[in-house]
Amino acid sequence: MKIMFDDNKCFVYPDDWENKKDTEKQKKLEEYKVVLFLLNDSIVKSQFVENKKLFIEFYEKPDFILYQDGISTERIGIEVTQSYIDKEWNHERIYQELNLICKRVIDEIRHSEDFQKSLNFNYADIVFYHEVMVNGHYNINRLKSELKQSIINENNYPCGEYIKSLKIGCSLAYPRDNIKITINSDMAYIVPKLKDISMELDPILRCVSEKENKLDSYKKKSDSINKWWLCIDIPERAHLNPVSYNLPADFKSKFNRIYLVKRMDYGIGVYLIYNA
Repeated sequence: MKIMFDDNKCFVYPDDWENKKDTEKQKKLEEYKVVLFLLNDSIVKSQFVENKKLFIEFYEKPDFILYQDGISTERIGIEVTQSYIDKEWNHERIYQELNLICKRVIDEIRHSEDFQKSLNFNYADIVFYHEVMVNGHYNINRLKSELKQSIINENNYPCGEYIKSLKIGCSLAYPRDNIKITINSDMAYIVPKLKDISMELDPILRCVSEKENKLDSYKKKSDSINKWWLCIDIPERAHLNPVSYNLPADFKSKFNRIYLVKRMDYGIGVYLIYNA
């Protein structure tokens, strides 16, 4: 078991950590960033004894276990999940595909002798029509052609079938030889508040229900844990605002606490929405 210290926190990695796949490590580290953001919240931080080291143990089912040095009775299991407005919307896959297509087209242009002298840029901001970002329905060759013409004409190419707008330029904020690509939907500025979504479509209730269905088996596996927290991360690309969100008045959960965490975009912060 590997333990790393940082200020008043101790990070406890499992024995097989070095043998895990890079994708597994990356996923766990992303979850860890969410938990760290949660624990840095002043109200959450006040729940722990100030002069006692806080151990954050990387685990599975639950994702993490929290406990403090010398306080043996308080062990908290934390489950981390993400919330998108549409469960079937595989936004991350589509985003990665579009990002890769854009990178390949831009690399092709930048390494072409015909355009090396006339084009000098190290960032590209590309806005796709919302339908492309939602369902991923596009013809890859037409998309590449449209993107290429937009870049060659330096933003003067008229709106196309897939791309609503494109901006290229040179900034000292980014490395010259490693272009920064930013992709967004033309509806990215529309950030609905969670409280305005109907109960039937409520992505928070869906997340809670899915995690509660697994909680009983987690409790049997880890009977030393006496409190359970659910941490629902709302990613930047979910385009949701958690401000003023409330669960139904008669809501009851198997979790002791449920938090919403928003680290970017609108409504940045930690929100305690359930406390049994």
